[in-house]
Amino acid sequence: CSSQLQRLTSLPAGRATLKSQTRLSSVASARLRSCIELERRIIRTPIRTANPELSQTLQVAAPRSETRAPAMTRRGLFVAVVAAAAQGARAFATPAISARPHASAARASSVALCAKAKKGKPKKKQPKKSGMAWAKDFEVMPFDSVSLRALATEACGAFEGRTGKPVHASLSGAGDLPKALYNAPCAVVVSSPGDDGSTIAYANAAACEAYNQTHSELIGSATDLAATVSGGYDSKYGKKIPSGVTMRDAKRWEIAKMAIVDGELTTTSSGAGYAFESWTLDDGRVGRPGGVVEDAPMDPGELEALIEAQGAMIRELKEEQGLGNKSPEVLDAVAELLRLKAMAEEG
Repeated sequence: CSSQLQRLTSLPAGRATLKSQTRLSSVASARLRSCIELERRIIRTPIRTANPELSQTLQVAAPRSETRAPAMTRRGLFVAVVAAAAQGARAFATPAISARPHASAARASSVALCAKAKKGKPKKKQPKKSGMAWAKDFEVMPFDSVSLRALATEACGAFEGRTGKPVHASLSGAGDLPKALYNAPCAVVVSSPGDDGSTIAYANAAACEAYNQTHSELIGSATDLAATVSGGYDSKYGKKIPSGVTMRDAKRWEIAKMAIVDGELTTTSSGAGYAFESWTLDDGRVGRPGGVVEDAPMDPGELEALIEAQGAMIRELKEEQGLGNKSPEVLDAVAELLRLKAMAEEG
């Protein structure tokens, strides 16, 4: 039995493929069973090992022999069979273990291929700017400048002190007032006095849109907007600015603060503030912050005529056609009349 197993398992484990070793394992198992069958008359008890798989292979019940063999012979055959079986088990277990690294390598290669497929095309790297180039392109926003933040806060405080309301409703309760003023949907400009005339000391994003300039171009430029306001406040102001648009119903106010000069309490003026929510374009249309352009408003006389005609239509629907107040025709006519009246009040 031992010589047969040694001949069957003589192929080196490293050179054997998994398929050939599996086939060899089945042949060796069959030969091993035949050897045990030949010795069944000698071995009187089943062979048991510590290995469950090997024990299952060798579990061939040996009935009691009628002829009793010597104890030494039984012990010698038992040792030979177990040694041969253990050698065959080691030979067949080695290829399976050696095949695992190949499987791991295959899995690793498949994972790498999937990773490459998901990665996609590499992004083009942006050229890095030098320190001087970055400094030239860097631009300080008005709400990041210490002096402009102070001027924005002062302008908002002066307006609220004179009117009791914020410059715009969106500024009510703002945590960062200078930043909120810069992004407000209302153009705000501050004109400050100078030796050579007035200059624009502050402008927010909506004012830059109305002037068609950036804040770095607009702030510090000369302007014909007065730096003082007669009476301190004006709620109806209109003026054409260099971009060709005209302020509509602008509010202007004087920005003044209390200061001690030469030991005396005096009022100093920082300039005049201008705030407007819309402007009139050259073609008569109305522009608003955010790129909004509306149709030109109607002439007051024409609008009044439309209101009278709409009222006459409503009377005709009720008196001549006998329609009630809840009829769809009357409701639509009343809604149009209310819209025209609202336009007249705004105009």
